[in-house]
Amino acid sequence: MLRLNKSLLTAYLEDAFERGICPICHLRGETEYRSLDMFLYERVNDISARRDIARSKGFCVYHTYRMLEVGGFGSHAKIAMIYKSVVDALVDEVALLDEKRAAHVDMDANCPICRTVAQTERSYVEVLANMLRHESVRPKYAQSAGLCMRHYYQVYDLSKPGVRLFLKQDQSRRLASLSDDLGEFIRKSVIKTEPFGEEKDSWIRVIRLCAGTLKSATECPGGNG
Repeated sequence: MLRLNKSLLTAYLEDAFERGICPICHLRGETEYRSLDMFLYERVNDISARRDIARSKGFCVYHTYRMLEVGGFGSHAKIAMIYKSVVDALVDEVALLDEKRAAHVDMDANCPICRTVAQTERSYVEVLANMLRHESVRPKYAQSAGLCMRHYYQVYDLSKPGVRLFLKQDQSRRLASLSDDLGEFIRKSVIKTEPFGEEKDSWIRVIRLCAGTLKSATECPGGNG
């Protein structure tokens, strides 16, 4: 029997199994939050960091607005400092544009938070694919909320055939159960005479399954729609 080599990443994943959402979505959100928080509160006065963000043309649209959520009202001056560096770089860039040619600039292409999150996400996908080779991990995974479909396919593709069989059977079970719950939720929503049971949050579970879970959306309401 294979022995699981414990590490911080395996510990984080095992903890994430208990969070009620896709464990990799949870860890992705944690990385995103910490990266933005660190930039605002530890790197905003770092000249080299501000040069880097200027070269990146700021954060992507999504992470720009996540930065507002993470920083709150106390971050306004820090955001101004970050984006003054961006604007100063754009002044020079726009001045050098050749009006005879299209600029072809993608403002979101080099977001540093996107890069950090993507690297972390890949690491957790690889670690989970390896963890599931160990029989001791599979019951813990089976009792968790499971993976969203995007992370499911990523882990599946990196897994050995035996792990793929486990993942296939486990995900088939989850999908069949969710389909039943959605059917019940729809039926009760139409007839409006029966109280909702476990199917009451199936509408948000299917969103989390197909689209993953954003950090800012981990606490979504249940209810009867």
